[in-house]
Amino acid sequence: MPVFLDAEGKAADLFGVRLTTTTVVIDKAGVLRYWGQFGGEDSLLAANALRQVFEGKDVAVKETNASG
Repeated sequence: MPVFLDAEGKAADLFGVRLTTTTVVIDKAGVLRYWGQFGGEDSLLAANALRQVFEGKDVAVKETNASG
């Protein structure tokens, strides 16, 4: 799975990211499927979104408030 690090902040500007802890999941068609926290206190939010994308399912939680 490719991971993109946005050192210059160009993608952050595109997505309106204001906090460095924001995670986005984009599927192979280029569709934004999840935006928000990497994980919560009791949930692996981004991991769950990735799993659902890999399984061809709709992402249950599409967006969360960023924290940081």
